[in-house]
Amino acid sequence: MEIIVSKRFLTLLALLGIVFGVLFSFWSLSILSLLLMAVVGSWGVAIASAFFLDLLWGQPLGFFHALVLPWTVCILVVLIFRYMLSKYVHSHEQKWS
Repeated sequence: MEIIVSKRFLTLLALLGIVFGVLFSFWSLSILSLLLMAVVGSWGVAIASAFFLDLLWGQPLGFFHALVLPWTVCILVVLIFRYMLSKYVHSHEQKWS
């Protein structure tokens, strides 16, 4: 039996993860949910959610204090990496077939 999970369902699941992470102060669940959205390809929702979390949590301390919006920058880097990886896979997929 094959289970097919849609992009919309994974985005909804990730948004629920962000909400529960914020409500119960479990920030690692929120960050994993952001990364799930970026990997799935919901780039608009991922960037908006990362921006919301950056505004909610404020500017970080320590090494990352120079990044005013660290999670937004992280999600942008993941999205760029996903785009480059998909181009690489599609180019090699055409060579193999």
